[in-house]
Amino acid sequence: MLSTFIASLFCFGCSGMPDWPADGLASQDWVEEALEWRLRRGVDDCAGEMLALDALSLEWIANSAEIQVKIETQDWPFLAVAPELTAPLIQLHAWRLIRGEELDAQEVHKVMKRIARKSPTLRFREIRGTFK
Repeated sequence: MLSTFIASLFCFGCSGMPDWPADGLASQDWVEEALEWRLRRGVDDCAGEMLALDALSLEWIANSAEIQVKIETQDWPFLAVAPELTAPLIQLHAWRLIRGEELDAQEVHKVMKRIARKSPTLRFREIRGTFK
C-alpha cells in the first residue's frame, strides 16, 4: 500500500488529469477535457485512475444522443493485434465529434501509434506494421 502511494506521488504522466465531476456524472465539457488529456497517454498509464477515467468517459459516450461512434474493426487492422486500443479509438472518434472535427484515417493511425508506443504492455514491434 505504501509503495502504491509513493508510486502515485512520482507518476508525472498522470499530472494534469482532469478533476472528477463533483456529482460523479460526466458532462460533455468534462469528457472533452478528459479525452484530450487521455489521448496523450498509453493504455496502461496511471493504472486505476485511467481505468476509471475510461469507464466514465465511455459511459458518457455510450449514453450520448449527439455523439454516435461506430467502429468497424476491419477498418482498423491494429485492433486485431492490439484490442487494448479499442477504448482509445472510440475516445478519439468521440473527441473529434465533440469538437466538430472530421475524422481523418491518417490522423487516427498517428494517434493510435503514439498511444501504442507509450504502452509498455503492448509489443509495438508486433503491431507497428498495422498502422498505415
